[in-house]
Amino acid sequence: MTWTRRETLIAFAAVTLVWAIALSVWPLSGLVVPWDSKTQFYAFFRFLGRALEGGGSPIWNPYHYMGHPSVADPQSLVLHPGFRALALIAPEARLEVFDALVYAHLLAGMLGMLALGRHLGWHPIAAVLAALVFGLGGSAAARVSHTGIILGYGLFP
Repeated sequence: MTWTRRETLIAFAAVTLVWAIALSVWPLSGLVVPWDSKTQFYAFFRFLGRALEGGGSPIWNPYHYMGHPSVADPQSLVLHPGFRALALIAPEARLEVFDALVYAHLLAGMLGMLALGRHLGWHPIAAVLAALVFGLGGSAAARVSHTGIILGYGLFP
């Protein structure tokens, strides 16, 4: 099935709108994503921001495990372009900003799934449903606190 331009725009708008509504629950309720997202990944991000702001190198983190080679740990966010850019722009970004960047990866995955459905000739409603299940379903919802997994998962499609 070939999608019209109108169907494509409506599908992309619908997915983006549902994503925004679903993920606004956290900040509107005054909460942030808990557990590993904050105790590990946000701490890594703040170290990265502090190191870049001070002109130092984020290669070695002296605060984690009494010293930790950040560059050797793919979960440290040191080499992730989005988090590195955020650390340069706002090294002391709040937890909500950190979550928003993680959520942006889910949106990228959802839009990628929608584009895949369009490419494969799925009905627009089926592609929208697949995108919503991909980004808001059990796989993503159960792992939203595992930032590294969500970053890879969101960019998979």
